[in-house]
Amino acid sequence: MGPIEVLWAALLIVFIIVGIARTFPKELGVTLMLLVAMLVLVMLEPRIMGILAKGVPPVLKPASGANAEAVAFHLYALLLIFITLISYLGVTLTYEGTVPKGLQGLLMNAGAGLLNGYLFIGTLWFYMDKFHYPMQQWGLIKLPLSPFAQSLIRFLPQNIIPQPQDKILIIFIILLLILRVIK
Repeated sequence: MGPIEVLWAALLIVFIIVGIARTFPKELGVTLMLLVAMLVLVMLEPRIMGILAKGVPPVLKPASGANAEAVAFHLYALLLIFITLISYLGVTLTYEGTVPKGLQGLLMNAGAGLLNGYLFIGTLWFYMDKFHYPMQQWGLIKLPLSPFAQSLIRFLPQNIIPQPQDKILIIFIILLLILRVIK
């Protein structure tokens, strides 16, 4: 298809448009769920990798064969996509607040959409990179990465959140929950 940074930018624009349409009080609920998804992935990683280190279970191995990295990436991606879809569909976790009129409201909504896009797409990219781009065979991205794309990797969410990531994510989740409860 093309360079990963172009795909990433296009998807970010989609998230910004969704953020503008949904408004920041609804987008903050998605932000909370994306942080929960990131925490779940961090906490499950040792278990998933431990199971896959023993060999790919036959039920997860397609007829064409799959290595542990490809299976791990697809499991992580499916979990992230599942939690994200649940947070966007149906009854949403909406925060209190009135969207300001004019440019300020537009920028707040776009910023919330941008943050959610960054967390979602950045997390997917992080795991693509970690597991050596197992989806390149689908033609969605073109390897090798450009120097610009390589420079972006250090800014992916999991690369900028300091260790221990689980504790930092829990702090962010608690802060968002407090914001949700405060009226």
